[in-house]
Amino acid sequence: MKQKPIKASNEPSAYGKKLSHWLRRIDVSATDTDHHLAEAAIREIGQAAIPILLEALRRGGRDAQRAARAFRVLGPEAASAVAEIQSNPGPVPTFAGSALAGIGRQAFEALASFVTHPDPMVRSAGAEGLSDLALKKQIAPDEARGVLPQLAQNTQHIHPQVRARSASALGAFATEPDLCVPALTLLLDDDDDLVRFSASQALGRFGKAASAALPKLIAGARSPSGPERVACVTAIGQLGLSEGYEAVLAALDDEDILVRAASVNGLGFFPEHSAEVVPVLVGALEGESRTLRWNALWALGRLGPLAKGALPAIRKWTDRPNEVGGEAILRRAIEQIEL
Repeated sequence: MKQKPIKASNEPSAYGKKLSHWLRRIDVSATDTDHHLAEAAIREIGQAAIPILLEALRRGGRDAQRAARAFRVLGPEAASAVAEIQSNPGPVPTFAGSALAGIGRQAFEALASFVTHPDPMVRSAGAEGLSDLALKKQIAPDEARGVLPQLAQNTQHIHPQVRARSASALGAFATEPDLCVPALTLLLDDDDDLVRFSASQALGRFGKAASAALPKLIAGARSPSGPERVACVTAIGQLGLSEGYEAVLAALDDEDILVRAASVNGLGFFPEHSAEVVPVLVGALEGESRTLRWNALWALGRLGPLAKGALPAIRKWTDRPNEVGGEAILRRAIEQIEL
């Protein structure tokens, strides 16, 4: 049935303001205070907002973006909208995918159907939404087994955005390595920067199960692209294979601070090299870069009792925890090391 235009008389309200007012306040350009007030109002309106949000998704543009954010606020309460969004993703499918992911696990089948859609933008939106569900642990890897073959097939799609988003989804589920790792490894030779970046990130999530990709990841760590070097160095660390240690260590001298941060963080995955790694991490912890200090603290915590020699350097930050990422991160690192 065709959606009727919104009329002021039947537009739902909360706290004395119409829904359209609150949708403007939930915009990405709004302040945090506006966001909080808008989210509370949209929750108060509840399911009465759904018809208007569906119409906004169909209009596209900024209206669709705001509607997707509102669906994420409503979450499972908006489950009745899933079938309509599935049948009509609108002119900007990425917002439809975001809305479905925000609704939650009730939208899994709809998102899974998107990855076979003839429109590549719908396929991309489906993969992105599935990644969201997986990372929020709303769908267990075992529940996703049925969609993994199609995602793996989509890594060879002609459209680079489909390849990139499909790679990210495979990494988000991080299961069935015999199927997924070869598909992702092929993407490390892709012509598109975003595809290579996404594949590198995804492979890191498989840990040692992605060992076959290590040679290509090491090559990618020398890429002219800074983001690709970050992703590859991060992934090599997550694999935690001794054969990748020298590549992560060498990245400490990279001109890009984000690559150096990935190196510092990655060194925490090599406990067998702790005698060499801990002094390097202490040096980063005592350096001028807050980014490197934060990553050094994470890495030292990951090494656990092997990093006991770093405790004096770590405790120096107890009166300035925000300089190393916050009190919770500092306390967590100390607890991990003192196990």
